[in-house]
Amino acid sequence: VIVGIRDDDMKYVSAACKILTSVLNGKRSTVGKSSRDSLLARLGKSNMEVAYVHVTDKSWIKTKWVGYNVPRAAIVGMQLALTGKMNQTDTDAWLGKDHDSSYWKYLYLTEPDTILQTKNELLPLFQQALDNGLSLFPHRLQPFPHEADLPTNHTVRPGTVLPNVGHFAKITELDTSNGDSCCDGGAEWPGVKDFDSCGNWWYRCGYRHDIGLSSSSLNETYIMDAFKRLVPYPLMRLKDGTGFVFGSTEQGRRCFPSKKGCGGQ
Repeated sequence: VIVGIRDDDMKYVSAACKILTSVLNGKRSTVGKSSRDSLLARLGKSNMEVAYVHVTDKSWIKTKWVGYNVPRAAIVGMQLALTGKMNQTDTDAWLGKDHDSSYWKYLYLTEPDTILQTKNELLPLFQQALDNGLSLFPHRLQPFPHEADLPTNHTVRPGTVLPNVGHFAKITELDTSNGDSCCDGGAEWPGVKDFDSCGNWWYRCGYRHDIGLSSSSLNETYIMDAFKRLVPYPLMRLKDGTGFVFGSTEQGRRCFPSKKGCGGQ
């Protein structure tokens, strides 16, 4: 179920489903006329259904700090559907028409900019934890746009990516199949707590267009100062998956690369 709140969300979701069905050779069904009853596609051989639900109830969306909180709207809607506190039409939009609410045992909440990566051998442990009534929350690793992710002949403007020089050229590759890990660094957020706000996400402060990086000023001292918030974070990439360079969680919590696992951490 894809949850939207803006007037044009349905348009973009429908376009994305067209791409998915063309790639997976699925059969696209007719989009429903009701904003709360829209089966968009059946994808691939698994016959997975993709539906869109449009939320208009502002009490589902607004929180103290965020005016448009889509994850909250998704949680509220799913809870109401699973607990039988919706009318049948709306329940069908959230849960489908083939099964009642008791059929659904596990739920996974994600966002469009999040890619889940884990080890297959951990899945039974996840199931065990969920069956014991726990909720699981993955660490949200934050990519840092880095020059090392670009072709050698790129023409990207300096300053819009982290330059691959000096301190920032030290990138550890982690192979999770060999037991490599990124070990939690504890309750410390060095790129956040030691600096004033720059009016943007903390990790984007060095990428702002007004920092003035140009080919003539591209020296390591200037780079270290411009991206000083990122200096405390060891850079790494995963051998599998996207391979992008990352160095922290979205909120600035560190993890440290290890070739020997994390032990008791």
